[in-house]
Amino acid sequence: MFRLNLVPELSVSDINKSLNFYLNILSFKLEYQRPEDKFAMLSLNDCQIMIEEINGYWQTGELSYPFGRGINFQITVSAINAKTLEVKFNKAVDFAAADYSVTKGSVKSNIANVVISENKTSAQIELTSKLTKGDYTVSVKQDGKDPLTATTSVQDEKVAGLRCSSIKRWLTNSYYWCSSYKPIW
Repeated sequence: MFRLNLVPELSVSDINKSLNFYLNILSFKLEYQRPEDKFAMLSLNDCQIMIEEINGYWQTGELSYPFGRGINFQITVSAINAKTLEVKFNKAVDFAAADYSVTKGSVKSNIANVVISENKTSAQIELTSKLTKGDYTVSVKQDGKDPLTATTSVQDEKVAGLRCSSIKRWLTNSYYWCSSYKPIW
């Protein structure tokens, strides 16, 4: 179990329903649990949260449903190839009602396609042109909600190696050389 420097602890009304939601719907992993205290620590990739059923001990005021108002959750963005960014959410998102935008500075990138994962916790955003060196900001806006935004830094595309696509023999068949190459990105 890893431990981040800041891990939010959320109060929940029913620990069993909350565990079912996080573990079986969002695919979090149970890292630690104290059943007698109705407490659990959960993780998903590099995200961690703690949940505890309301017990009055940590309450600083009256709680009313829905809990968590005023809390913002973070998303992670990374480039997975020269034209595609992957957005990972720490909770499922209703993608049907989402509007995506990608900007580099003040320039908006054109989106060719968006592919959504089955569990609705990630999306691959393919752009119409290759990513170039710089910072890209991805924004996902749902109706009636503040947009989720994250920024990632991209380096210029580099050739990682060359693959020989055609081998020729030299005279006595003792020597070989590569007559054409294909880059490995």
